Amino acid sequence: MRRYLANQSHTSSFYYPLIGDFAVNGQTFAANWKVNENAPQDDKKRLTSKSYADALAARLRGKDADIKAAGVQEKENAPPLPFNLVRLQQMMNRQHKMTAARTLEITQQLREKYKAITYNRSDCSYLSDEQFNEAPQVLEALQGIGDFNGLALDQSRKSKAFDSGKVTAHTAIIPTANVPALNALSEHERLVYLAIAQHYLVQFMPNKRYLEASVVVEVEGETFSARATKRWMPGLAPSQR
Repeated sequence: MRRYLANQSHTSSFYYPLIGDFAVNGQTFAANWKVNENAPQDDKKRLTSKSYADALAARLRGKDADIKAAGVQEKENAPPLPFNLVRLQQMMNRQHKMTAARTLEITQQLREKYKAITYNRSDCSYLSDEQFNEAPQVLEALQGIGDFNGLALDQSRKSKAFDSGKVTAHTAIIPTANVPALNALSEHERLVYLAIAQHYLVQFMPNKRYLEASVVVEVEGETFSARATKRWMPGLAPSQR
């Protein structure tokens, strides 16, 4: 049994996750304690008392555990929508520490200098039916990029992103058929362009399918749970949804 260091929320209040290490049939896994109704907790049901966490960890350490439930389910996720500007800025900041202003500047370059993407200041994440009809030309151009060559794309697949009824003044930010030479782009330009391209390409790929294993463990009346996933249909998987 171990207790994580305290986490600090944006409101400067502390909470104390309790993690249990378990071994079953030679396999080890970590599971999260489910805060019970008698424990001191915040409005998000997170433990707020260090002394309670320490005492509970000491009481449960080394005790036998019972498996109350375990199973594996097959699941799938539809592809994420193409980017609007805000979501693109958020992803670039999270993954590459780019500021919102820098990402906007790069998209302006990609649009005006390279003619490589559609309108870059869009607040919309949907595409028109007309753009679906134009997709074969764009897909063919994108597959000239080494990273995308050989992807299993289905040009007839019409994802939920293609919905003219949800398009506002502008459509989502997507690549055009005018694909730039990647070696002509700066590092940041290349990162932004490839992210935009990936979120477009997945509209024509199968849903991400994966297996999710879950287990519920009980120790001295306290409940712990764990989940793990394993993708079993490989494909392009943007990290931002």
